[in-house]
Amino acid sequence: MPYLKAILVNATDKSNCMLRAKSMECISLVGMAFGKEKFRDDAKQVMEVLMSLQGSQMETDDPTTSYMLQAWARLCKCLGQDFLLYMSVVMPPLLQSAQLKPDVTLHLQIQIMISRTLTMKGYTLLLF
Repeated sequence: MPYLKAILVNATDKSNCMLRAKSMECISLVGMAFGKEKFRDDAKQVMEVLMSLQGSQMETDDPTTSYMLQAWARLCKCLGQDFLLYMSVVMPPLLQSAQLKPDVTLHLQIQIMISRTLTMKGYTLLLF
């Protein structure tokens, strides 16, 4: 964990943004794997770094934001009630992300073609 935290804190330039994002992912996965009791010592430091990152200005192509939202979800699962302290920081960008329009939408005719193809192969396509 010390190496992952070091990457999270020190990989701040643009060329390392994916490395930092992946370190977030790894840290949150390790936290989930080992559980709250073993992760507790590192959790506070990690949460402070994530909160400071969330408050910083990031490039539009920086993957940090999407990785951070996923890390928040895993850390919430790991920390349980202890995560309530961070909800006021986590919720605004999460709600903002939920309001974004999707990058890709399928037209009805394309959906029908895909559905027919999948049905012929024995699959069922659920459209929402």
